[in-house]
Amino acid sequence: MICRMCYKIVKGGFMPFEDVQDEVSERCKEFCSLIEDKLTTEIIGSKIICFEKIASTNEFAKKIAIERYEKGEEYNGMLIIAFEQTEGKGRLGRTWHSPKGGAWLSVLLDAADWGVVQRLSMIAGIATAETIREMGVDAKLKWPNDVIYEGKKLAGILCETITKGEKGIASVIGLGVNLNVHVDDFPNEIRANSISLSDILEKELNMVGFIVSLVENIEKRYNQLLNDEWEMLTDTYSEMLETLGKEVCIDTGNEKWKGVAIDVTDIGALVIDTPEGLVTVRSGECKHLREVKNDIMKDNKK
Repeated sequence: MICRMCYKIVKGGFMPFEDVQDEVSERCKEFCSLIEDKLTTEIIGSKIICFEKIASTNEFAKKIAIERYEKGEEYNGMLIIAFEQTEGKGRLGRTWHSPKGGAWLSVLLDAADWGVVQRLSMIAGIATAETIREMGVDAKLKWPNDVIYEGKKLAGILCETITKGEKGIASVIGLGVNLNVHVDDFPNEIRANSISLSDILEKELNMVGFIVSLVENIEKRYNQLLNDEWEMLTDTYSEMLETLGKEVCIDTGNEKWKGVAIDVTDIGALVIDTPEGLVTVRSGECKHLREVKNDIMKDNKK
């Protein structure tokens, strides 16, 4: 059963849709209902929460997971959607620009197994890129968690583990897709490196249809992950990964590496051929420097 709880932020709290303006509540209720009618998933979307505006869907998901865990209530598969985020989260504590028109959502899973958790970002990237490809746009992945088109950022992914004390109790997949937003409205500092689907396709896109397709692709890949189909997922991720075959500079925060990205492991870690030898990096800031000839890459990968 879908939980159609729709909220609007009110002075730091959350107000149920019955208490907000009719136009807000009706839009939220209709939006959730349309998604419910189209979704064919069994896990993700078991409950849907929609916000007119929220600070961060990921932060709300983490709060809900802890509260429900303490009460012994179910939270696996909850889908949190916002029409706008005021403090959208990116990697390394950055803010993700999340105006109206984008697809901003989080998927809450009770996945606490480390073998699953460390691969969630990889499957989320695959699912997001393939959803966009289904629309005729040749989206690719930039390691570790960006979806790009012709070198410009189209979507981002932030996966977080939710803990209670020292125990991991759940995971959240946060996704932000520049759907019906226009690059001209982006802040100056990110405008040159950003792009949106509506600008690429030169038309406004159906938000409900996009989110339904995205959620169904995430669940498909999540089920493959639970079935230990790691080799197939890794091959798919590698095929989509624009970073492979490029000279890159990786900043992990503690170290910097420069070399040729030649492979990824089955948890999505990047293998770089550096002057010091092969280095495997699990996370970090990645800059693409230049394309490397295919024969050079093959030699490095041997």
